Amino acid sequence: MELIFLGTGSNNLSPHRGASSLALHLSNYLHGDHLFGLPGFLCTLSSSVLPSPVTIYGPLGIREFIETTLRLSHSWLSFKYEIIELIPNSYDGVDENLIKTTLEKQQKDERCRTVTINEDGRYHLTNDEDNCSIYAVSIKHRVPTYGYIIDESDLPGKFDIQKLQQSGIKPGPFCSRLKAGETVTLDDGRVLSPLDYVGPSRPGRRLVILGDCCDASNVIPFAQNCDVLVHECTHDNTLKEKAIDFGHSTPSMATSLAEQCHAKCLLLNHFSQRYKPKSLENKENVVKKTKKEESNTGEKGEDEDDEEVTVDLLLEQAKQSTKIPVFIADDFFTYTMDTDGTLPFVVNLPPIDRFEPTTVVGKLEPNQRQINLVVIVLRIQANPQKTREGHEIHSFKIADRTGSVTLNVWNTAGQLISPGDILRLQNCITQVFKNELCVKPGRSGTVTKIGEFMMDFKEEPDMSIFTPTMESAMINTNKRPAQLMS
Repeated sequence: MELIFLGTGSNNLSPHRGASSLALHLSNYLHGDHLFGLPGFLCTLSSSVLPSPVTIYGPLGIREFIETTLRLSHSWLSFKYEIIELIPNSYDGVDENLIKTTLEKQQKDERCRTVTINEDGRYHLTNDEDNCSIYAVSIKHRVPTYGYIIDESDLPGKFDIQKLQQSGIKPGPFCSRLKAGETVTLDDGRVLSPLDYVGPSRPGRRLVILGDCCDASNVIPFAQNCDVLVHECTHDNTLKEKAIDFGHSTPSMATSLAEQCHAKCLLLNHFSQRYKPKSLENKENVVKKTKKEESNTGEKGEDEDDEEVTVDLLLEQAKQSTKIPVFIADDFFTYTMDTDGTLPFVVNLPPIDRFEPTTVVGKLEPNQRQINLVVIVLRIQANPQKTREGHEIHSFKIADRTGSVTLNVWNTAGQLISPGDILRLQNCITQVFKNELCVKPGRSGTVTKIGEFMMDFKEEPDMSIFTPTMESAMINTNKRPAQLMS
């Protein structure tokens, strides 16, 4: 499961951030920065062939906005869609005329439906048959606003691929059926029962995604032990009064809610323009330094004393008030959760459609850089090795359809990888370590789990085995022979 932050700014766009948006689109409230892009997005979808209708959830009034915009712009959608509006409750304030108009429209058009608040204080939006239940809860902003709680259905038990291999059976496409609870008969007549290879079912994950707010306490009873809490963080703690006046939050307000929800992870987004991404800090400091060196007048440069404030200030303030893992979500930040309750992979990636494998395992050589691969994990090679500094090196045998190789991953990230995982390796490097060719993320590389089991692969050739060709490649790249025995 992935959360991709398409934009992480506040109400206005800036050169550094787009307006707040997630790949999962649930409209929180009717302000322009959360609304204006929706008709264009629907028109873009209309140019594609969609196998099923589109359902739009949002506050009361979203139907009128969408249909008026499409009508006035002479835009027609090629797919069926349904609009489900949330009727405001006493916490939100009630526009009786708007409710009356909406209910009249609902009687005439089957695409338009409304949802009212349940006795427990939630709006129930989807059913368990969709493998998850989605609820909306009122939170406090300047207009009726909602946070969304996504409860995943229970997950199948963890598949023990090592036990399968110990039985002399190579993994294959049948593994997905076995994991789904089916009894599988192999070509040689052996019958495999899921009870022998699949563990007990695991509780589904819970995501809480909040929009703009200065008080989201209504979600606390329904967000307990959530795996992820996405909370806005428009201003730092010194501007708390200003934040509340405009219906927004600070790091201490976000961490307070996370603590009360017993959240396992807190993701901060929706930053004021004053807080620039950390990635720009070094670049802009270089520009300033260059301007200063070019000026020989002795006068102070225009920007010389400007103090650049980055999102690191918000992150530091958040970490001071909680032990919960906290991350800053810049644009295209990707948060990937595993299904076994372990810590997630957290990476900053470009949009997924920019990722393309640059090579295959069968063509790997020593000292290559910026390698992109898609591979499957066959097995854990051995117990983790320790470096002199105390870091753990986890080794795995990975493969694609052209061969296999060793993957080395350090520390916590290595603890998350299991046999059968399908991984996306980006900007990785190769090196010879203890007479074996291996792939590793290095400082700038990333490892992301994107699936399980369903991938064609070959174990031969094993590219990790050291050959004279590798030695020649190392000599040609001016690597010292001593490194072969490191």
